[in-house]
Amino acid sequence: MGYNTINRKIVLDFLQDNSDRFISIGDICNEFERCGRSINISTVYRLMDKLIKEGVITRHIEDKKSYFRFVSEQCSSHLHMKCSVCGIVRHLPKDLLEALSDFYGFKVEYERSIIQGVCTVCK
Repeated sequence: MGYNTINRKIVLDFLQDNSDRFISIGDICNEFERCGRSINISTVYRLMDKLIKEGVITRHIEDKKSYFRFVSEQCSSHLHMKCSVCGIVRHLPKDLLEALSDFYGFKVEYERSIIQGVCTVCK
């Protein structure tokens, strides 16, 4: 567990409040501006690397850009589906891939697996 600095708290609160979507570094910097605080972008990257190592957040790379999401305890036991239009993330039932996983003897890394698609709102 890292130090509980005000910057860490702002980032974690923001990620938890938006845990249904992936957040960019730009989104985090904008949140600091909204709170009336300034932060160096390299500080944000270092903090994100620490949070990833601690298992608090996960990183998703799309079009050579990193996105981050708060990881709850349940996220390591099921798949996620992400809307490629609005970015919303939905939890999928755990048993969705269990049969395939059992058949092939393959352990799915659920916290790193994301199915892309378009949600009903964005269709």
